[in-house]
Amino acid sequence: MGNAKYILTKFERVLRVEKVEYTVEIPDDIRDKRGYATAQLLECNYMDCKVVDIPLSKMLDEEFHSLRKARDMK
Repeated sequence: MGNAKYILTKFERVLRVEKVEYTVEIPDDIRDKRGYATAQLLECNYMDCKVVDIPLSKMLDEEFHSLRKARDMK
């Protein structure tokens, strides 16, 4: 008796908190650097961004959707 491969599709709703670092250019004469950086971020005026950590991840809901036989990849 042989085995066959199947693909199970599932929808997942996940709560995920990401720690993201944004690179913002700030002129030297700005005193409120945090306020300036926040304003630049809200205007999407940043040079780079990257996700550095995912401190919290939690499954909220899941629903199994379908099961189908996998095609042989030869």
